[in-house]
Amino acid sequence: GDEARALVAVCPAKVFDIENSDQAVVARPNTCTMCRECVREKSWAESIRLSRVRDHFVFSIESTGAIPPETLFVNAIQILIDKCARVKQALAAAKADFASTTAPPATSSSHPDADVVADETERTS
Repeated sequence: GDEARALVAVCPAKVFDIENSDQAVVARPNTCTMCRECVREKSWAESIRLSRVRDHFVFSIESTGAIPPETLFVNAIQILIDKCARVKQALAAAKADFASTTAPPATSSSHPDADVVADETERTS
């Protein structure tokens, strides 16, 4: 009734519609912007669960028609895969570079204090 109409009116994305003349229903979930207007009212917050679906992505592909949307999607995913591979390589190189610049200097047995350091380590272990 009145609450359903108020819910429909408060939603800026027009997600809800009235069904059976008194019940609000989610008609257009993809238009939801997560503005939270639908859960600000305490009575609505108890009846509405606002959430996102994990690992769920909605893609919108616009084309002039020269290339089918399916082909555009596959090409875009391949470009994304290539960019991720480049980022992964850059991170590995940066990690290796960081490790080589922050590694402690190697001790050599030719150092006059090397035996003393080794002896101290053995006593404290």
